[in-house]
Amino acid sequence: MPVGRLSLRHALIGGVVYGSPTTAIAVLLSLEIGAMLLLFGAQVISEYERLGRADGARLAGLLAL
Repeated sequence: MPVGRLSLRHALIGGVVYGSPTTAIAVLLSLEIGAMLLLFGAQVISEYERLGRADGARLAGLLAL
C-alpha cells in the first residue's frame, strides 16, 4: 500500500498498464481450458463409439451361431 495519497490519474494509468496484460493472460487461459475440454469430449466420444463397435461385432458373432 502506498504511504501517501495517490492521485486518480496515476491510479487509472496504473490500472490500464497492468490491467491489459492481465486481460490477455485471462483470455489465453480460458481459450486453453476450452480447447482441453473440447479435446476431452472428442476423446470420450471416440472411446464410446469404439466400445459400441466392439459390442456390435460381438452381438453379430453371437447371432451367427
